[in-house]
Amino acid sequence: DEQANVRALDATPVATIGLSALPRDTATVTISLALSDAEGKTLSRYRREVFLRAWQPPRYEIQPPARALIPKLTQAAGGNPAKVDWSKAAALAGWRRVQGGPSPHAIEARLAHDGRHLYVRLAQSGIAGELQSDDGIWTGEDWELFFAGQRGTPYRQLGVNPKGGTLEVVSDATLPLCGAKAASEVARGCWTVLVSLPLATLVPGGLKSGSVFYGNLYRQTGCGDTYREVIAWSPNYTGTCHMPERFGEFTLE
Repeated sequence: DEQANVRALDATPVATIGLSALPRDTATVTISLALSDAEGKTLSRYRREVFLRAWQPPRYEIQPPARALIPKLTQAAGGNPAKVDWSKAAALAGWRRVQGGPSPHAIEARLAHDGRHLYVRLAQSGIAGELQSDDGIWTGEDWELFFAGQRGTPYRQLGVNPKGGTLEVVSDATLPLCGAKAASEVARGCWTVLVSLPLATLVPGGLKSGSVFYGNLYRQTGCGDTYREVIAWSPNYTGTCHMPERFGEFTLE
């Protein structure tokens, strides 16, 4: 039982009901509350059934983080992703909702490198309406790229919005910005983003052929005022993108 002193014309938090403590197959719970005055006289009672299955999303079998071998281009692109032969790049399949469920969105991602830069091409086709975008990055629709030298901190994050706005942030002030460049194009129902990242500064110590590093790629649909769906190359089975311990594994050819 929880007891609390409640001031007149005000509300006082008393307790939080954690759903995680309930057995997974619990269909409903009943919440009962009683409001009493200082003398113990009951003023009001509240009772309601809550249908948990409507609140709890399905749980999916947790799979190991995704892995990908990134091929080396035979011709250097000089840091310009528009010059990359994307037919030679690695295609990253298996995109799902970040919690693990299937997604109806048609997403394609390709990665390649030339020994000096990592190149990323992200595309979503079949876009029927206008993309939600503002002058920010994180509140509207965006692509988000995460990279690290390990499954942990420090890591860097690059966001790109439909207007071509970009923002690079790091989890630790000791990690300098790497100087990533990105371009965005929305045409004929397809949103395409091209990204170039210097291998020498992408992770501490730099990267070269044979190097292994970690990261993830996300597509966030909707905006802050509407339903947002987060789609991931490597689902981390949570509601956030900031899960470095679940980063996928990349190897440079």
